[in-house]
Amino acid sequence: MRSRSGWFMSADGYINRGIEFAREGELERALTDFNKAIAINSKRANAYVNRAVVYRKMGEFEKAAQDCAKAIEIDPTLPEAYRNLSAVYVDMGAFEKAVEQCGKAIEIDPDFSHAYVNRAVVYRKMGEFEKAAQDCAKAIEIDPTLALPYQNLAAVYIEMGAPERAVEQCGKAIEIDPTLALAYQNRAVAYYKMGAFEKAIEQCGKAIEIDPTLVMAYQNRANAYFRMGEFEKTIEECGKAIEIDPGFSKAYIARAVAYVEKGMPEKAEADMTALIEMKPNEAPMPIYCGRILLRLELQKWDEVKSELAEDENRRLIVAAFFKNHYENVEAFEKETGVTLPAEIAEMLGGRAG
Repeated sequence: MRSRSGWFMSADGYINRGIEFAREGELERALTDFNKAIAINSKRANAYVNRAVVYRKMGEFEKAAQDCAKAIEIDPTLPEAYRNLSAVYVDMGAFEKAVEQCGKAIEIDPDFSHAYVNRAVVYRKMGEFEKAAQDCAKAIEIDPTLALPYQNLAAVYIEMGAPERAVEQCGKAIEIDPTLALAYQNRAVAYYKMGAFEKAIEQCGKAIEIDPTLVMAYQNRANAYFRMGEFEKTIEECGKAIEIDPGFSKAYIARAVAYVEKGMPEKAEADMTALIEMKPNEAPMPIYCGRILLRLELQKWDEVKSELAEDENRRLIVAAFFKNHYENVEAFEKETGVTLPAEIAEMLGGRAG
């Protein structure tokens, strides 16, 4: 580890120490050092680039974009500034702008393999899988010893419905860098799509061993356990994902479904409610519909009436969802043993006759 002592350091000294802090996850200390470097020499473009990286990790995307722009203003020939600006645009959902910035980085340095990798990621998010694959292949051609292009090519193959090829590319990435958690994660997804659930679970375990905070690894392991009918383990893995990221909606949905399979509607309804309260404008309509079905089973009549009465469009969607699952009120009552109040039965399409 570099020495962190000393009464005085140059701008370069603060930049180097800031980079070290950032690698160790000490973002506030890294930010302080980059600020000091800029205070000493406001014309150091790489100080702004590195501060942008920290801002991005902190979720301060506007500040990150401003720092990248400042770095480009100081040195328009610095490809790393364009690449980082591209990454910020990806975080902001501005994919076209991200592609443009990667193009500028590549124009300055046609052998900048990381820029091709970044652009491949953007193309994949845009659904342009052929372009993404081409950029990954170009990055590999430039530097075959770089693991990231193989890992990203694997992700592209998964999207293209070629999980066997994805497994192969993950293997190459892991051969180069055995500590690349996302390569194991992608291989787990590929195995899952191949129906090899035990192998998927094993790969998720390896990813978690490397990075215990990798939420999707827990979620994918939960999905594999679910497909194997191991609902207790599904619930446990979803719980771990939620513990790491309390706002991770996929885990609430998967756990709710597992609770339903376990015959625990109260807990399933609680998870759906937590998700809706967390993201009331983003929760998909099937979540609202599923919660109402659970509340019908739990005989929470007041909550059901309130929800159906407040929005006619939602009531119609729920009624269609209900009919799709139970055909009619009588079928629901026969299957669940629950008799619906007349008012709610009418809201859901009414009884025959």
